This record gives sequence, structure tokens and C-alpha cells, in this order.
Amino acid sequence: MDTNKFSLLTPMQKKLFIICILPFLLCISCTRTMVIRKNLTKVRQEWRKDSTTNFILYYKQNSYPDSIKNYLQKSIEKYRTEILTLMQEKEYSPKIESFFFPSKTMMNTILKTNGEGIAFARDNICAYVFAREFNGFTKHEVSHIFSINLWGHSALWIEEGFATL
Repeated sequence: MDTNKFSLLTPMQKKLFIICILPFLLCISCTRTMVIRKNLTKVRQEWRKDSTTNFILYYKQNSYPDSIKNYLQKSIEKYRTEILTLMQEKEYSPKIESFFFPSKTMMNTILKTNGEGIAFARDNICAYVFAREFNGFTKHEVSHIFSINLWGHSALWIEEGFATL
């Protein structure tokens, strides 16, 4: 018979286990966050920076995103208007930092993630893979920033569902 060893613990042992493991898990999470912030600081210093009315955009010099930066600047402002209209919200500030990575490998290495886009709502930061063969989830990730910061956190399926609209 296959049993879950955690289920064999008494309630008090379970509480002690959780109390002991929680700081370890928080430490891992904090370490990952510190690494990401350090890596983004380096990217901010090394990459080309542009601004629109509501966004600060970063592109690796001479990359595909850099070559279409005017399109990206117009698109991201358009997405902002569309999302806020859908949310029936008038305004959002501060500016959102947007990092356009030329490859999934580069983004995943720098941000310690495995995906094509990510939003750090608390920090007003979005990152996307934007390559010739793949155009990132710009509108999707910006939707996360707005919905979480204007409406608060919801169940994951609600946040993802809204961001997919």
C-alpha cells in the first residue's frame, strides 16, 4: 500500500513541519527575486532605453525588438488603452517597465523563468520574448499588471482568463 508519509504525521507534527519548512521556502523565493532584480538592473544599464507616455521600454541593442521599436511603442500604448477600456478604468500610473527579449533562452536565463512572457505586478515590470519567429504576450502581461494592481489578486484562472481576452 502506497501512503503519503505526510498524512501519517500528527496534526502537531504537521504544524511543526510547516513552520520549519516555510522559512526555507521563503528564503528560496527571496533569493530568486533578488537575483531577478540584480539581473534586471544590469539589463537596464546595458540595453537601449526608450519611453512613451506610459511605458519605459528596454531592448537589446541591434536585436529584433530594437529594429521594430517604433511599432512596439505604438502597440503597447494601444494595448494600454484597450485594456483600461475593457476594465472600465480611466487611468493607471506609474509607468510600466517593459523588457523585450530577443529570445526565450535569454529571457529565461536572466529572469530564471520558463516562458514567453512574465509580469511582476508589484514592481510594474513586464518582460516578453519578441523574436522574428515569436511575438510575445505583450497585451497579456500588461493585463496582469493592470488587473492585479487595480483590482487586487484573484484566483489564477480568473487572472489568466482576463489577460487572455
